[in-house]
Amino acid sequence: AGDRQETSAARVSPVAAAAVVRERTNVDVIVTMEAAGRSMAGLQADLLGGHALGIQSVVCRSGTPWVAGDYPDPYCLGDVDSVRLIAALAGLNGGADWRGVAAPYRTRFAIGACVHTTAADVSQELARCREKAEAGAHFLVTDPIYEVSAASRLLRELRGCGVELPVLAVFAPFGDARAITRLMHEVPGTVSPSPPRSGSGTAAEGPAGPVAAVVDIVSELREFIAGVIVHAPASPDSRMVSLITELVSMRR
Repeated sequence: AGDRQETSAARVSPVAAAAVVRERTNVDVIVTMEAAGRSMAGLQADLLGGHALGIQSVVCRSGTPWVAGDYPDPYCLGDVDSVRLIAALAGLNGGADWRGVAAPYRTRFAIGACVHTTAADVSQELARCREKAEAGAHFLVTDPIYEVSAASRLLRELRGCGVELPVLAVFAPFGDARAITRLMHEVPGTVSPSPPRSGSGTAAEGPAGPVAAVVDIVSELREFIAGVIVHAPASPDSRMVSLITELVSMRR
């Protein structure tokens, strides 16, 4: 019954979608897996299937538990969170499944975890990142960064508390204000980002606005990050090409 419930609720597996993208583009794909509402057995089955199809980079998220009306789902699939999922993937890399039973072969997952640069409780976020590192995470991925001062402060403190994992900074510069509104009102434990600085550029300042803003923030965060992930616009956009060109030039 549990497997049937998972299948009906998760209509399209992110692992299956990523495998299709990888097959058609022949490039590595990073998959984000949310643990909420899933059993560990189901998550492991999805990830082993993806690994067989060449998916190796996985970012683990706790996610938001499902609800039905005013009440939580009466059938609980277990309290799987991102730390447990990270530990399970680390176990598969070591040759054992989530129960500790020897697996027929070892996987080679690159295990990612999330770091929330807008966390209201910074000390709790730092402690959570330490747990993820100790569970076996190989790298961290930020939430979309809009507030450079908050991101810089948290990433500096992350280094200071001994978490030396590489950090990938995420940007979503080509959307609209709805993304920031969602961050403010729908994501628990975050603080409201400040308005963009007048010197960094915004979408209203012309095609180069978002590009200049991201390049400016990446320059300020450069000592704390190992790479950048950019949410692309829904349709082809010359600004995206310009941004990628600018970011590549910064590596030289």
